Amino acid sequence: MKMTINLDLVNEDDAERLMESYNALDHKHIEIVDDDVVSNHLAGVFNEQSVFDGRCNVRFVNIFRFELVDRDFYLIHVEIDAGYKFSPKYGQRDMGVEYQIWGYARCKVSFGKTLVRPLTSVDKLVDRFFSVRMKLKTSAIFTSKYYLSSNQRKHVESRFREPFLDAVGRMDDVVLVFAGNDLIVGVPAIINAHNTKGLHRMLMAADFIEKALKN
Repeated sequence: MKMTINLDLVNEDDAERLMESYNALDHKHIEIVDDDVVSNHLAGVFNEQSVFDGRCNVRFVNIFRFELVDRDFYLIHVEIDAGYKFSPKYGQRDMGVEYQIWGYARCKVSFGKTLVRPLTSVDKLVDRFFSVRMKLKTSAIFTSKYYLSSNQRKHVESRFREPFLDAVGRMDDVVLVFAGNDLIVGVPAIINAHNTKGLHRMLMAADFIEKALKN
């Protein structure tokens, strides 16, 4: 079993962020995955849902599996390379590489096409006139911060319980993409320990996750 994280081709500042992210995790049930079958499967799921900008080069730097009695899930250090970008103000080129934290799990039931994303000012304006998004009464903090839409409303209403919704609501910029039984979750921002712990806490509270993807 691999016990150290991969920092190959990572600069010093980003390496420190990745280490802080890793150290923020509960290591009791963690396994650092070094398996092409798992890596290729996860990459295929992410690609199928077009999670990242197709113009970027994406690399899964570290994959962590958390195996519990009733479920397992993955957290991933993702490198997103947008290539070189030009700054007109300073007349210089800088390499647009960013590291983010994302996760994956299989669900016990199909949630069809379900999306959770941060609520915008436009969403709030629309709310005044139309009932477009789903609003779950079980978690006020979730409903006040996040937009929820789904074509499987009954499963969402019965399976999205308060501990899970509150864990989502405690984060600021998380995105959840449900496609059938697949769940992709992540924070499209520079990786940090807070977001890493938030994703871990959220997936720990998701009792609709099953055991899957055995090596």
